[in-house]
Amino acid sequence: MRLISMLCVLAMMTVGLPRTLAAQVDVIRGKVTSAEGVPLGNVRVTATSIPGNVTRTTRTDSRGSF
Repeated sequence: MRLISMLCVLAMMTVGLPRTLAAQVDVIRGKVTSAEGVPLGNVRVTATSIPGNVTRTTRTDSRGSF
């Protein structure tokens, strides 16, 4: 279930990724939870912009937020 939750978060994040401007700064925020809604801490979250092929990685806090 944890993998499914992470994949759902990654799929939702791709909607808000920057388009083509290198100087553009977007902030992606979210929360990773289990299927039961329990926040998952220390989960690695990676977002990659397709046009610029820029990857950013972070980890969730104890509340599942990033």
